Amino acid sequence: EKSRGIHHWQQAAMKGHIHSRHNLGVDEYNNGHYEVALQHYMISAKIGYVYSLNAIKECSRKVTRPRSNTPRHCWDIETPRKR
Repeated sequence: EKSRGIHHWQQAAMKGHIHSRHNLGVDEYNNGHYEVALQHYMISAKIGYVYSLNAIKECSRKVTRPRSNTPRHCWDIETPRKR
C-alpha cells in the first residue's frame, strides 16, 4: 500500500502539486536519504511551500556539503545575514 501512495505522490509532484513533492521529501528523509529529501524540499520551497523551508533547515544539518555547493537562496536560511 505504501508503494502505491508514493507512486501517486510522484505522479502528482510531476504535475506540480507542492504538498506531494514535500511528502516525497518527508518519505526520503525518514528512509535516511537526506540528499534526495533535500532536493524534494528545495523544489517545493522554490514554489513557496513554507514547511519545506523548515525541512531544509533540518535536512541541512544532516547533510554535509560545502557552502559553495549550497544554492544561494538557502544561505539566508542556514545563516541569517546581519543588517
